[in-house]
Amino acid sequence: MIRLEHVRRSYPTHHGSVTVLKDVNFQIERGERVGILGKNGAGKSTMIRLISGAEKPNSGRIIRDMSVSWPLAFGGGFQGALTGIDNLRFICRIYGQDWRDHIDYVEEFTELGRFMREPMSTYSSGMRSRLAFALSMVIDFDCFLIDEIMAVGDHRFHERCHIELFEKRANHAMIFVSHDPGFLRDSCRRISVLSDGLLHNFDDLEHGFEFYYHGQALPPQVEAPQIEETQMDAPQERVLDDRRHDFVRIVFGPDHAGVNMPIDITDPNAVARWVFGHPLNSDPIVAQYRLDRKVTADELTLLWALFGSLVPGNHVDRSLHGVLADYAETRIGCDVSRTFLQTFERYAPLEGPNGVWAHMSSEGSAIRRITSFHHVPTGRELPLRVEFSRPSTHVHEENELAEFTIGEEGVTCRLLTSLPINYTSRMFAVYPIIMPYLEHCDLSGSFDISLGDEGVMGRALSFCSVLRDYLVADPYFIQTAGYAQERQSYGIAHRWDELKDQAYWRGTDTGVFRYRTYAAAPRVAAALMSRERPDILDARITRIELRPGHIEKEAWYHEMGLMGPEEDQANILNYRYQIDIDGNTNTWSSLFLKLLTGTPVLKVESEFGFRQWYYDLLVPWENYVPVASDASDLIEKIEWLRANPEQARKIGLAGRRLADSVTYEESIKESHATLARLVALNRRRNI
Repeated sequence: MIRLEHVRRSYPTHHGSVTVLKDVNFQIERGERVGILGKNGAGKSTMIRLISGAEKPNSGRIIRDMSVSWPLAFGGGFQGALTGIDNLRFICRIYGQDWRDHIDYVEEFTELGRFMREPMSTYSSGMRSRLAFALSMVIDFDCFLIDEIMAVGDHRFHERCHIELFEKRANHAMIFVSHDPGFLRDSCRRISVLSDGLLHNFDDLEHGFEFYYHGQALPPQVEAPQIEETQMDAPQERVLDDRRHDFVRIVFGPDHAGVNMPIDITDPNAVARWVFGHPLNSDPIVAQYRLDRKVTADELTLLWALFGSLVPGNHVDRSLHGVLADYAETRIGCDVSRTFLQTFERYAPLEGPNGVWAHMSSEGSAIRRITSFHHVPTGRELPLRVEFSRPSTHVHEENELAEFTIGEEGVTCRLLTSLPINYTSRMFAVYPIIMPYLEHCDLSGSFDISLGDEGVMGRALSFCSVLRDYLVADPYFIQTAGYAQERQSYGIAHRWDELKDQAYWRGTDTGVFRYRTYAAAPRVAAALMSRERPDILDARITRIELRPGHIEKEAWYHEMGLMGPEEDQANILNYRYQIDIDGNTNTWSSLFLKLLTGTPVLKVESEFGFRQWYYDLLVPWENYVPVASDASDLIEKIEWLRANPEQARKIGLAGRRLADSVTYEESIKESHATLARLVALNRRRNI
């Protein structure tokens, strides 16, 4: 059952408080289908937000003993920086579900294909709606909220949604919100009509429609009492109004300068509660404005006067978000302050040059509660904070470290001040390794993660390193769930006799800077060999690493005929032999995908000894063909493979078996164990 009792909801505006819902009473039982009918602006969506728990009423109460969905097909609450699969994991974690039980259903139902592994910020509105609807079906809600007619996808997809919701879940309660009587007549057993802030309930559908069309009078309902404001003399009121207007303009931006501030601005507690509890904190435009806005000394003086505890000199030229977050942190015992921090980080863009990470990194600030985790032993919900507070060193590998400290009040991650933003996606990617460990760990200890291409020479989790002790799965492997899509699509590659009898390589010229001459670098050497033996080797440089001298280097490549256009990674499926050559470090995704083709991989040995977490499984002449680190015997090894097709095919199939054995689940589990071992070692050594 869900019941609304004398619910009132109003919002402040420049012209005073506007009451949207006055005295609403409503009830729905399990299995019922009820429609809410009303014209545009009547308050239907407001009522839905109240029922779902997204907002609270000003007065009255809402009683729920059923789980309630978010509005179906609404994708606005999902995190655009995360992939579709990551959002599925997030939703399942919230509702205590195992996402692996639902991934096949969501992929099949949404028909998003590879886009399930792309950030949702790249989705069209239709794609977001399809994913949102599918995720709604994953959770077995007692009551589904349907805000306006669902127009998800084309007609065929719309019919599939209809079957999923109305046929397969016919015994669930449903609340339909619309201004279309025809839709409600087909879907509901009774309706309620919103008009002038009041809700009129009808057991007879036609009586409800008659009232909607013709406004027949009904017995009057009692309106909530109006709150009278304290009177004061006109000059004082004008001064306070000016301060209110300036304060609102600073906090919410010039586009919202007219927002009404109906509180006593001489009371810092009232000011804090009003600011941190305001609905505009959920506006992405306001969130971006606060990131971009640098606060002046005069503005800080006004904020300090109203909040009562900021020190203006310490915050000049900081972002407005940094100022508000610092103040909220000092009042973290206040629920609305905590909600503000969580709300901001939900609606602000995290990545990109204008995102939270970039701004906070440049300021050397903290991102509060970037996520949280349920600590099972204590039953507490604890935050994970990110601080951009580490000074730079002359060792670039140390600058790429993320330093984690675990304590009774949560976990803090310290990053380099002005850390380049390309590392932020790697931070998000390692969460599947970190979070399950934190949920069960002792609340003490520390560990480091190297976010760079090359791990530090010491005790730190690394994606690639010359040391083997603390290697964990790399971000690309994690973000793609172990290259799940390629595992399936590469399994139906062309037959051997249909493949080109050549070795193939495409890539950037990374790593060339380590050598005295361009030609000495193995990637360049392979491209030069291709020019001499195009019959058996197709190798081209497709991009130039932007380091000092790159213009002269590119000119030389063109002169030597080594450049080629970028090609789709899947083009490797057209060739019998693959080549893997280190760049700055190992090739990460490239080697794994080549192993998945089931064709033999010629791996140029790593001159500097770089390796990844699964390299112990690589056995020369069994599941790959070794090539000297300078690539000097590359042509000889290609000719051997061409002359021995049966052995070549066996090596290729063994490589595929190796890749199949390195599963996402086992790699995450091994990475958990590596993390736990590192924390235990650090704890014994009091680090």
